[in-house]
Amino acid sequence: MQENNLPYKLIQSQWDSGHNRTPFPENPHLLKRTLGTWKCKKGHFWYETIESRAHYQKCHMCQTSRRATEVYNLQYLRPDLAAQLHPTKNKNVITDKLSPRSSKIMTWFCEKGHEWEARVCVRSEGQGCPECSNRKVGKSNNLAVLYPNVAAEWDYEENGDLTPDQVVPGSNKKVGWKCNKGHKWKAVITSRVNKGNGCVHCYRGRGKS
Repeated sequence: MQENNLPYKLIQSQWDSGHNRTPFPENPHLLKRTLGTWKCKKGHFWYETIESRAHYQKCHMCQTSRRATEVYNLQYLRPDLAAQLHPTKNKNVITDKLSPRSSKIMTWFCEKGHEWEARVCVRSEGQGCPECSNRKVGKSNNLAVLYPNVAAEWDYEENGDLTPDQVVPGSNKKVGWKCNKGHKWKAVITSRVNKGNGCVHCYRGRGKS
């Protein structure tokens, strides 16, 4: 990189090679209008042209101000998040007037159609769809849908009102199970899914034979 490219040298470490899939350009001044993904030391990432990044240099997301500006707004820095704002459930929202650090609670939707509410600042910090990340149970990520063979051994009598479609496979909740031989036992949901643990009584019986 040439000596007169000092501003570009200062921002080279912020170039997110993982998202951009290419190393920082050897001659960035020739590609200054290229839109890239940037990442600061705190893990914030955003989109911006090389020219604009060289001019400002600081991480927009680390700013303490919650006021949106021409180059500091959700639409400009995180168009991916702006696109996930629900089109009808957020009244009078203008994405280029919305600060990435706003504490406003908005309604979002992901590419799979899941809907949820979250603060803008929380989304900017990297929190995604709670259903896709199995932090929230939904119609497509529950135990009954994803692991019907495990759900078939659910002990409805023991678990009361709790049903397999109300828990995620990664849950650490300990619940009751009942095998096709009528044996009952308790086990953590995730251990049944990830470790393949089955009926403890049937397992002990095989060991004696």
